Amino acid sequence: MLMPSSPTLTLMRKLPRYPIRFLMMGLLVASVFLLNLTRLVGYHREHKAYTLNSRVPRTLDLLPKLDARKGLLTTKFESNNEERLKLDVPRPPAVDSDKLSLEQLRELVAGKNGYYVRDWSVGLGWNNMKYIIEAALIQAKLLNRVLVLPSYLYARNCEYDKWVYLLPILDLSGVSDVCSQYALWVSRENSVGWGEPREEPERNMAWQLPIEIMIDLPKLRSYYPVILTSEFMKLHGLDPSNELLTGHWNQDIHKHPNMASFYVIPNYLFDDDIFRVDTIQPFLSDGESAEIETEVDLVLREVAGEEKNSLSWDTAVQVLRDNGYYYDDDGDEMAEKIINRGGWVVTYTYEALGGIEFAKSVVSSSREIVPRGRVRGWVEDFTMDVDVLLLEGEVHLERKPGSLRFTTSAARNSFTHLVLSYIRPTQPLLDLSERLVRRMTGLAGNTGWFSAHIRRGDFMNEEWVKDESFENHLNYVKQIFDQGREMLAGHVFSSGSGIPSTNVPYFIATDERNKDNLEYMRQDGGITIHDLLTIEDRREADWPLFFTDVLGIVEQRVAASSMFFYGQLMSSLAGGVLNIRMTMGLGSNTWVLD
Repeated sequence: MLMPSSPTLTLMRKLPRYPIRFLMMGLLVASVFLLNLTRLVGYHREHKAYTLNSRVPRTLDLLPKLDARKGLLTTKFESNNEERLKLDVPRPPAVDSDKLSLEQLRELVAGKNGYYVRDWSVGLGWNNMKYIIEAALIQAKLLNRVLVLPSYLYARNCEYDKWVYLLPILDLSGVSDVCSQYALWVSRENSVGWGEPREEPERNMAWQLPIEIMIDLPKLRSYYPVILTSEFMKLHGLDPSNELLTGHWNQDIHKHPNMASFYVIPNYLFDDDIFRVDTIQPFLSDGESAEIETEVDLVLREVAGEEKNSLSWDTAVQVLRDNGYYYDDDGDEMAEKIINRGGWVVTYTYEALGGIEFAKSVVSSSREIVPRGRVRGWVEDFTMDVDVLLLEGEVHLERKPGSLRFTTSAARNSFTHLVLSYIRPTQPLLDLSERLVRRMTGLAGNTGWFSAHIRRGDFMNEEWVKDESFENHLNYVKQIFDQGREMLAGHVFSSGSGIPSTNVPYFIATDERNKDNLEYMRQDGGITIHDLLTIEDRREADWPLFFTDVLGIVEQRVAASSMFFYGQLMSSLAGGVLNIRMTMGLGSNTWVLD
C-alpha cells in the first residue's frame, strides 16, 4: 500500500534539482555562520574578563585534567565565573620545569638580602625580554638579592592559529583551537598593556607561555639564585594567581598581614638626567675632593654638548690632545688623570651599534667619559634594609646592555661572561639547533654558507623594512652577501671551508609568510627553518614549536652558525646572533648590520 505524499514532499518533487542543491548549500553556509558567530561571541565574552588588573588564572585551572574513561587530557579555564571545557584531545607531556620543593626554594634564597623584583615588560618579544633579564640579574647580584622572574612570557604568534575570514562580505571571522590547547590566548592591548587598537585583532593577540620553555633555568641558577614569581608566592603562602597578566609586580600582596617589608624605587630615580653606574666606589679616591680644572671641563663639555653629555674614550683623548693637555707618549693612565682633574670619570660599557641601542650586543666593548656630578651608583643608592625591593616601570628601551654602565673593566667583563655563558635556551632547543646547522651544511655541499635575517611583519607596519617589495629586499641582502665575500677574503676558518660561491644555498631567518615570496626565495637558493625541520624534529621538540618566538630561538642559532651573517640594526634578534657568534670566535669581519 502506498503512503500518501505530504504537501512538502510533493512540492520538493516538483522543484528542479539544482535549486534544491543551492538551498541545501545555503542551509550549510548558514549553519557554519551561526556556529562561528557563537564561538566569536564566546571569545569576546571570555577575553573581556581579562583586563590590565587581571591575575593569572589559578595554576590548578590551567593544569591538564585526566579523563580516566577516555585516557585523554582536558583543560578547564575559569572565565566570568563560567567554566569552559576545551576539546578533548591527546596532550603532550607537561613541560619539565624543574620545579623546586618548598625546602629547596628556602635553601636557594638563604643568605641573601631579600628579593629584587621588577615590572617586567612581558609584552616585548623574547630577545628584548632576555636583555631585560640580563640587566635585572646583574642589578640583583650587585645588591645581593634573589632575583624574581615572571613565571610566563608572551609569544606573539602561533604557526597554526591563523584567523580565517569565513564571510568576508560580512567581515565575520573565527579562529582555530590548535594553539588554544597549549597556551592562554590574551589581548596584548587589554590584558598585557602593550600594543594599540588595530583593525585586525589578531595582530594584537599574544600567547602566554611558561618562561622555562624559553630559558634554561637550572643553568641560570648555577650562576645566581633566581626564582619565579609563582615560587615567591609559594614561599610566602600566597595564591599563584596573585601574579598579574601585565608582568607588573602585584603591590597589593604587601597589604596582607605579616607580609614581607616592601620598597618601591620610583622609575624616575633610576636614570632620569643622570648616568647610572654599578658602584661609585672606584671613584672614591684621595683626589676626589681636589679642585676641578675648569679649562679641561669646558673643552670636554663643548664637544659633548648639553644633551648627550658623554664622550667616547677616543674622542676625549683627541680633545685633550688638540688642546695641549695630552701628548701621544703620555699613555692611558695619564689621560685618565687629566680627565678626572676636569671633573669627568671613565665608565666601561658597550658600543651602540650604528649609534642606536636596539641590538644590545656585548661584542664591542667601549669606554665613555661622563661628568662626575651626574654619576649615581646603583649599590650606593639602593642598598637598604627591606625584604622586597621593586624597580618600578620600564628601564630597558634606549639603554645600554645591563641598563647601566660599569666603573671597572673587570665588572663589565663579568657581565659579558654572564650574557654569553649563562643565559641560554633549553637543552632540547640547543640540540635541535645543532641538528639543523648540520642539515644546512649538508644542503650547502658540506661547505660554508651565508645567512641573513629578513624581518618583515611588524617592520612593515613601522616602516622600518628595507623595501616593501620582498624581491627588492632579497636582492639587497644578496648585495650584502657579495660585500661579505670581499670582507672574508684571506680569512682562514677552522673548518677549512672556503668562501661559498653565489650558487651555494643560503639560510634566511624571516617572519615572511607570503607563499609566493617564500617560493621566489627558494627558487633563488634561500632556505628557511621550515625547509630544515623534519617530522621527527617536530615530534621531539613537541608543541613549543607551534609558537613563533620559540621557533625564533632555533632560527637565531642556525643563522648565528653561518660563515657570514647580515642583520638589521633595529632588530633585537640581530644582537643575539652577534653574541652567539662571539662565543664561536667569529669576529666583526664576519657580519654586517645596517
